[in-house]
Amino acid sequence: MDLTVIIPTYNEAMNVPILIERIYRVFREYSLEGELIIVDDDSPDRTWEVAQQLKSVYNNLEVLRRFEKRGLSSAVLDGMQLARGNIIGVMDADLSHPPEKIPELVKPIISGDSDLVIGSRYVEGGDIQNWPLRRMFSSKLATLSARGLTNIKDPMSGFFFFRKEVIEGVELSPKGFKIGLEILIKGRYKNPIEVPILFIDRKYEASKLSSGVILEYFSQILELYVYRFFRAELITKLLSFSKSHIYIIVALLLFLVTFTVYYFTGEGGATPYHYFVPLADAFLHGRLYLLEKPTWLNELIPLNGRFYVIYPPMPAILLLPQVAISGVEASQTLASVFWGSINVTLIYFLMKKLTDNRRLQIWMALLFGFGTIHWYLASIGKAWFFAQVTSFLFLTLAIYETLTRKRPLLIGLLLGASYWSRIPAILSLPFFIIMLSDEWLSKSNVSSFFRRINLVPLIKLGSGVGIFIILNFIYNYLRFDTPLDIAYSIQTKEEPWWYPKGFFNISYIPTHLWIFFLKPPIFTSNPPYVMPSLMGMSILLTTPAFVYSVFAGIRNKLAIACWSAIVPIALLHFTHGGTGWMQFGYRYAVDYYPFLLVLTAVGMKSTLGNDSDLTWDQKLLICFGILVNLWGVIWINKFGWGDLWG
Repeated sequence: MDLTVIIPTYNEAMNVPILIERIYRVFREYSLEGELIIVDDDSPDRTWEVAQQLKSVYNNLEVLRRFEKRGLSSAVLDGMQLARGNIIGVMDADLSHPPEKIPELVKPIISGDSDLVIGSRYVEGGDIQNWPLRRMFSSKLATLSARGLTNIKDPMSGFFFFRKEVIEGVELSPKGFKIGLEILIKGRYKNPIEVPILFIDRKYEASKLSSGVILEYFSQILELYVYRFFRAELITKLLSFSKSHIYIIVALLLFLVTFTVYYFTGEGGATPYHYFVPLADAFLHGRLYLLEKPTWLNELIPLNGRFYVIYPPMPAILLLPQVAISGVEASQTLASVFWGSINVTLIYFLMKKLTDNRRLQIWMALLFGFGTIHWYLASIGKAWFFAQVTSFLFLTLAIYETLTRKRPLLIGLLLGASYWSRIPAILSLPFFIIMLSDEWLSKSNVSSFFRRINLVPLIKLGSGVGIFIILNFIYNYLRFDTPLDIAYSIQTKEEPWWYPKGFFNISYIPTHLWIFFLKPPIFTSNPPYVMPSLMGMSILLTTPAFVYSVFAGIRNKLAIACWSAIVPIALLHFTHGGTGWMQFGYRYAVDYYPFLLVLTAVGMKSTLGNDSDLTWDQKLLICFGILVNLWGVIWINKFGWGDLWG
């Protein structure tokens, strides 16, 4: 027997007769002595029965019916146990793999030029037909995740042939559905070859791709990375790396701890007010608007039968990969928790640039991650909160770049991305102009100030920001026939009772200042006795350690730059008609938290030695903030204890 072709099946009754006939036609035309093994997981549509009825028509056709669904990889392994051929091939049953390519795939193996040949969609001459964007994206993402394991361009291909000796003595896992990838990593072969194929999406039955299959794949890919790289001979190198790069280990632990805590202290269930998921889905379908207005979406602008999301679109852009894979069922909370956890690691890296004191670096990361209202915002993921998490991400990256490599164009792009998440972020531009003064302002003794200016860095900075300003103009023009950001103005006209004195008015300032500095929690005579005020709470309660920002001084460039960003953003907030209702703490302040954290770190650093421990009062205020935020998150998310008007 020259050749064995194994086909795992589940609910493929319509496809199997067509596929078998095509395979045996190829066997006859090319004089291949081949056998075909169908391995079926007891399909409800009785695929196994359809295949068995064809045994009287075709020689060397074997059908293995398994009485429970155990997955593709284990089906292939069971088929290999029955294989009599010297060359083994695997292909899908959904007619996506062309059987007519079998001779071209087995020829290099027969001639001895190769031990493993793959039918590839991604080499020159290969292609995919009729795939939706979501399938294309998920395939590319899966392929990219495997690039660290192999140089093969299509390691995800389920259409491949190999010499039987390739897997002799190799322990293959029955878990997962990419058995070909596992053979690529664990098999013993020489000179793998990719042959171009045209992959055609299935015509009959539904695709087997699901969120469970995706999770199973990433579990499989993780195991293969461990198999390939975590061998005994690499342990010494790994330990050496960890000693010299301990900060990477710390950052990873911070991310994992934060992700776990944020995830399990969230509300659970579907994300409330996940505006950005349907908007991301609209983008993937070439639209800037939603086709219908869900009952819970109250902040949509209805125009000509279309519904436009009020907010800037950057959070939806960040969600594109997730929505491309999971559709409108994508969890906005999961994305918020993920990027919120990234924010904590970014603050740790930012602190490393501000101070050499390792204790202060970690304490500041813990302060931000668990001692500020960022914890509450990230754990819920509502549209307003997720927008602030996203804005914080890009703004912190811009600050980090300013303190490190100082590339003005990149800084401008990052600031622009933050602005396209939260419009007030643009008011932090003075920080970057001041901090880049060494780049654009010469220290020469030329008397004329203007002759000392080098416009190139400023032009690059402005160009980066300008790209997003122009994008926002275009985005608004396509939606509202004006480049201006008028979405909230339209809503205000529709619902004037929200802002009786207009969208912005100085008469709102006292209310903001009261909430920002003085608003206490709500005290009741009944359990739980103390509840968060959903109108907001004083920043001196939620993050009292911020008081150390005043010790950063006002005569150094960094402090001046930070305050030049904080003040204009805060003034804009204080004159706004809303105070961020249904919140814990004063959430608008998160728009300038990166600068407050920098000032707080500088203020604490001024009282410490190079590697001395924090003072007792510093630790006390940080721990107090962590306890207050834990209280707020648990009370609101888990028990629903909070009151807006009390």
